[in-house]
Amino acid sequence: MRRGSFDNGLVALVLLFLGWFPVTAFAQVPIEFSWKSAPTILPERYYHTATMLQDNRLLVTGGRRGYDPLRTVRVFDPSANNGIGTWISFPDMTNRRERHQATVLPIGGVLISGGLDGVPIRGCELIDPATAQIQKLPDLLDARYEHTATYLSAGKVLAVGSKDYDRGLPTCEIFESLEVAKAGDPRWRWRRTGSLNFGRGKHRAVKLRDGRILVIGGVHNYVPTATCETFDPRTEVWTQVASMFLAREGHTATLLPDGKVLVIGGDIGGEEISSCELFDPSANGGYGKWNLLPATNFGRKNHTATLINGRFIVITGAWRTGQGDRSTEIMDTWRTSPHWYIGPSMLVDRSNHSATLLPDGRLLLVGGELFGNQEATGACDISEKTLDVKEMASPAAFSIVSIAPNPFTSWTSITISIPGNTPFSLTIHDVLGRIIRTLDPGTGSQGTYVLGWDGRDDAGVPVPAGLYYCSLRSAEGATTLPLQYVK
Repeated sequence: MRRGSFDNGLVALVLLFLGWFPVTAFAQVPIEFSWKSAPTILPERYYHTATMLQDNRLLVTGGRRGYDPLRTVRVFDPSANNGIGTWISFPDMTNRRERHQATVLPIGGVLISGGLDGVPIRGCELIDPATAQIQKLPDLLDARYEHTATYLSAGKVLAVGSKDYDRGLPTCEIFESLEVAKAGDPRWRWRRTGSLNFGRGKHRAVKLRDGRILVIGGVHNYVPTATCETFDPRTEVWTQVASMFLAREGHTATLLPDGKVLVIGGDIGGEEISSCELFDPSANGGYGKWNLLPATNFGRKNHTATLINGRFIVITGAWRTGQGDRSTEIMDTWRTSPHWYIGPSMLVDRSNHSATLLPDGRLLLVGGELFGNQEATGACDISEKTLDVKEMASPAAFSIVSIAPNPFTSWTSITISIPGNTPFSLTIHDVLGRIIRTLDPGTGSQGTYVLGWDGRDDAGVPVPAGLYYCSLRSAEGATTLPLQYVK
């Protein structure tokens, strides 16, 4: 990354890993913008696709309203109505579908594949935005939903996996054009290619700068997985690469300008997590390496993450504690020690929505799921253009000075420094963010303190061996360091 590398020390980068810091400590956001209402999309929807077209319009297909999949297609023209924008109705798709995929093809059309209509479907179609026509295409060889469909080259698209009722599907297939029978009459087909090492769905796929397709996490055999694989289009072989620190589904994966991949949040066994990891695909001879990064302020899944100006990651919404969420967070990836900053709240709660960066720099949010009863919204929020890039305030100069020994077997000493007369707390958390032990409520006096932990929880019961996090919090800021308990 620019202005410093995320790889310069795992311990330094795991600061604030689980996101337990007070918002007031980092109140100054790196970019200034606000949300305003954009024209509403009807019908309301979530689990839809949103695809930026070559003519700078946005194509939205299908989705779900309540318990019903949709076949409707809408196009948003952001330049209409003096920049307010307008929604245009297109002909309906052949199939009702949610949790499907939309992939832009070089011929100018958009390939719609798979999805769910009560059961997984195989149907595919081609939407031509220029003529507003929809053409039926050959079906997928396997029914798929919550799969990925990634453009390779030469008109080819790679479809990977499927949630398959949480079992995870290992098969993959490639969409490609055959010889032209006559001018203007191309023919297409789906053909099988190499299968995954681990069947999965609700994963994420990113095309790396070297042309490989990286598949990350997802659901495998009814539980989230931390495993990752790469597909080489030249050999059509899947190779298992480095696994993440945490298993996750419902996460996001964003390719950064330096070729690394940022993964944010997700679900691990029914709990939203705040952990973030960075994948370096060039490390370890191409097998890659994951580094832990600062965590988000809240556990999140089914959110969005958008790269702006090649520098800022903006998170919007999430499924959190049983409903949609309206909070946003921002990270400046150019900082040597990056942090998550609370951004402006959206106008409505949402999850399973879409976020698209428009050509003029505005961020458009479409639809989303509001509550646990599958209630959908048609509300759309749009940001003002980025107004200002600011130098961000550094966290207050209080810290965990040292943890020694680490790893430890029966006792470790934790040295902390408090720069002012501010109440503080020092707590031990597990990897899900649950407080295991509160070591001291804090008197607030300035100075250096040494506290100890004996590997027991607040009830005096020994905890299992494993990875834990020591978190120091006060009104001045927060910091978190890992510690390993071994027996």
